Amino acid sequence: MRPLSLKVKAFTSFRDEQSIDFSDLDLFVLWGPTGSGKSSLLDAITYALYGYVERVGREAAQLVSQGQPRMAVTLDFAVGDAVYRVSRSTTATGQSKVLLERREGAEWASYGEGADSVTQVKSIICELVGLDYDAFTRSVILPQGKFAEFLTGDATKRREILTELLGLELFQRMARRSREIATTAKVQSDTKAELLESEYAGANKEAVATVKENLKTNEAMLAAAEKLEKKLDVVALEHAEARRAEKAVRTCATEAQTLAASFSSTAFELDDHARAAKEAAAAVAARTAEVATTDAAAKKAKKARELYEKKTGTLETLIALGAKADALEIARTDFSRAQSSVDKERTAAEQADKQVQTVRAALTKADAALETTVEGLDAARIAHEESQHADRVGALVMDLKAGDPCPVCDRPLKTVPGYDRKAMDKSATALEKARDAHSQKEKAFRDAETKLALAEERLQAAIAGVARCERERKEKQDLIESHLAALSKAIPRSTKDPKALIDDQIESLRELIEDESATRDDHSKAEQELARAEIVAERSRSRVAELRARLIGAGTGGLFDRATAAAPGLELPDRLGDDLPEDADALATTAGSFAKELEKLADDLTDLARSHQKTQAALMKKAQEALPDGVRVTDDLGSLVAQARNMTLQQTAEVTAARAAVENLQLRMEARKKLEAEIDTQRSQHKIYAALGNELKSDRIVQFLQAEALEALSVAASRHLLDLSSTRFRLAYEQDRFYVIDAWNGDERRNVKTLSGGE
Repeated sequence: MRPLSLKVKAFTSFRDEQSIDFSDLDLFVLWGPTGSGKSSLLDAITYALYGYVERVGREAAQLVSQGQPRMAVTLDFAVGDAVYRVSRSTTATGQSKVLLERREGAEWASYGEGADSVTQVKSIICELVGLDYDAFTRSVILPQGKFAEFLTGDATKRREILTELLGLELFQRMARRSREIATTAKVQSDTKAELLESEYAGANKEAVATVKENLKTNEAMLAAAEKLEKKLDVVALEHAEARRAEKAVRTCATEAQTLAASFSSTAFELDDHARAAKEAAAAVAARTAEVATTDAAAKKAKKARELYEKKTGTLETLIALGAKADALEIARTDFSRAQSSVDKERTAAEQADKQVQTVRAALTKADAALETTVEGLDAARIAHEESQHADRVGALVMDLKAGDPCPVCDRPLKTVPGYDRKAMDKSATALEKARDAHSQKEKAFRDAETKLALAEERLQAAIAGVARCERERKEKQDLIESHLAALSKAIPRSTKDPKALIDDQIESLRELIEDESATRDDHSKAEQELARAEIVAERSRSRVAELRARLIGAGTGGLFDRATAAAPGLELPDRLGDDLPEDADALATTAGSFAKELEKLADDLTDLARSHQKTQAALMKKAQEALPDGVRVTDDLGSLVAQARNMTLQQTAEVTAARAAVENLQLRMEARKKLEAEIDTQRSQHKIYAALGNELKSDRIVQFLQAEALEALSVAASRHLLDLSSTRFRLAYEQDRFYVIDAWNGDERRNVKTLSGGE
């Protein structure tokens, strides 16, 4: 694995984003003051790869820069020719995200499934780099602090670190594993030894001889049982054949008896249909004559109706004329009513006109009276104003005499005006009376004006009512003329009562229509009766044909074939052909005769079945006599055969069990040998691994390897230290301690603890 570039942000001291390009570097130094972030860059590499930093463990959130919400690290690295990018971030609360990508040309693409899973990316990184975190920090990056601890610390602690760095705990694991293998081998050998004593104690040659003798005895008994089973199988086969023959003959007898009953029933039914056919023919003839009679009556009624309609019109036409006649009567009634309304409205108009004239005269009179009061009111107002003026002047000169200065113009008064206080009171009273008189006359004038307006409105309403009623009368008159014109096409204008005439014509036409409908119904009923009679006749003919077809296809041929196969020498009736008579009477005679022949065939077959039954009884007796002593005897041959078969099966099971016992005992002997060999192998294995575990337990190998590694480290470190210190310093390792040799001070040997920080 080779790092190519590193990008960090908000990681420890790197608050702002920083990038480092390693692609052109082979050997380099990270230089800077304390706390500048040199170690943080190495920590960033382990964090990006494994999500883990040695100094904070798994609490990566502690590395987030102070006050920042999250840190982010991106590392580009190469493995062989492939280039990868891992981007990892952690929030201040500890939530982590990761994304693993692969460079394809100039673009970056997701690594694939699990590329954004923290757990799966860790496994993928270990596989790509070839190292887990522990191995990486031992062989690639040695965490800060472990070097000084390793160099100057306690020897025992140094050996522990060395063991960790070199992976020497492998030998400890080997020791543990050796002891585990030794313990397992001993437990398994002891367990198998116990199993050998408990499970395989009886597996020997004497036991094999015993089970083989038992097998021979059972095989002899099996041969005897098989011989009995074969003998009973032959008897059972013959018995089954006799039983099959009996069943076949009885089946034919039953079928013959069933067919005989069917043919007999068919013969009776044919007799019934012969009578029914004659009755149906007579009914058809009678209904045909009735159809002809009703048809003539229907045609006659239709002609009468058509002639009347030609004279008066159709029923719809007459009904329409009747409606027009009704409308004429209504129009005439409405006209009379309209005429009355005209007369009434004219009378009301004349009365309204008279009232207008009367009210108009009253208004003229009230107007004159009002004018008079206006003149009197003006005179009273003037007189009152003059008395008020005289009173005011009198008040001013009340104590003056002639020659005194005028209170208004200050000129000497020639004379002193006189005044009368009572005159002003009289003028005020006169003015009030004049006002009251004027108000009354004015009210009378207004009332007269209102009455005149109302009277004129009533007059105009009456005039309008007269015009409206005259228009309505004219409309009714026009409507009467319209109805008369429409009726005159069918009825003379001289007809006194058109409505009565039309009603009579409608009634007459309806009677003719009802008569026609009744004759049509009679004709339809007659046709239905004829159709029913023809259906009855046809059903009878169809049923006779059906019964004839049934007789032809009754299956007697199949019965005769089966009867010939079941009883070859039996005499059979002649077979029915397809030339059966079609007449019901003749067909009934043929069916009855054939039914009797089938009954005779059924009796012959029944006698033959009894003979087969006797044969079965004889075979049963033969089977019972063949049974050995001790076997239960029954009257069921199947039970006897089953017993023999059970004996064979039982003996077969015994033989099988004996053979299995022989095979099992032989297998157990083979297993015993195998188990003994395994015990020997596991005891040897226990001995070897127990010894190896004891050797590894002493830690001599680990101590030897640690010493060799420390010596090798000392030599290699001296070479580097000489180069770095310009040949001044080199290292030595003696008695579990490191020493520094200073060439500038005469190869002085001193403890490494005396080295300064820079050194």
